[in-house]
Amino acid sequence: MREPIPEEKWHLDKRVNLALVVAILLQTGGVVWWVAGQNVRMQSLSLAVERLDRQVDTNRNVLQLQAVQSGRIEEQIVGLREDVTSLILTIQRRQPNRDDP
Repeated sequence: MREPIPEEKWHLDKRVNLALVVAILLQTGGVVWWVAGQNVRMQSLSLAVERLDRQVDTNRNVLQLQAVQSGRIEEQIVGLREDVTSLILTIQRRQPNRDDP
């Protein structure tokens, strides 16, 4: 039978280069810094999206009001055309014929 392998605790071997350890630490720090920057960017973009959503809602409400006002203006223009046409007909009826001597 084989003898059980003694459990070794983790340790840093002397063969591991100090430059490798420093490089890994720098990369880890760089990744943490990059993730923190991405977090800040996401927060600012989230605020911008919320602001734009509010602006879109405001513009949508203004557009609806303008559509209602435009419909009212069109109705008033139709009414004015009818009034002008009626006035023209009334004036034409009251004018004497120019053909008559």
